[in-house]
Amino acid sequence: MIRVLIVNEEKLVANIFASVLEEEGDIKVIGCSHSYEEAKKLLQEEQVDVVLLSVKMSNTNAFSLTKQLKDTAGETNLVVYGLRDQKDQIIPFIEAGADGIVMKKDDEDDLINTIRLAYQGKAQLSPELTRALIDRLGQLSNLTTNAPTEPLPTKDLTQRELEVLECLGENMSNKEISEKLFIEVGTVKSHVHNILGKLDVSSRGEASQFLIFSRKSME
Repeated sequence: MIRVLIVNEEKLVANIFASVLEEEGDIKVIGCSHSYEEAKKLLQEEQVDVVLLSVKMSNTNAFSLTKQLKDTAGETNLVVYGLRDQKDQIIPFIEAGADGIVMKKDDEDDLINTIRLAYQGKAQLSPELTRALIDRLGQLSNLTTNAPTEPLPTKDLTQRELEVLECLGENMSNKEISEKLFIEVGTVKSHVHNILGKLDVSSRGEASQFLIFSRKSME
């Protein structure tokens, strides 16, 4: 029996998912939580095999929540659902520890199959996910090949810019960054512009990859 915990702030949606999953003879929904705090409490009290997490959690950053739940859940498998077919959305969740990805366009059979595969320690690779992973490996290869021999220029960033860069590394939007750092969205945009210029990169994603490489070079 696969014991599933559903994390979705919309109670009606969570209940619908629970009803669909309960029709499967090998799946048991042990609870529906609507916040990280509720999910953490259930994970401590119940045996959970798979956490099913919605990316639509308005009061928190779903990417950060994925990492938090993965840390809390230990060996429990984590399936994220509701992602759009965009590699810049998919890859961060995989790197955060998601064991399975269900796209927004997938149907209930895809959802159920992903849960079963995650429980077995396997992954279902859709064409979109495969393409995203291949592109990601290419990016990592380029970072390694073109690794600078001189000290990385993060020292040129101000303390506030470093804080914004950390947020970019968590795939946070400008609005989420402004709320976390208590600054205006316009100020965030200005910091992001300065960061891209100082790091000599052209996108937020490249800045995030630069941060990852910078951390690894210091290990």
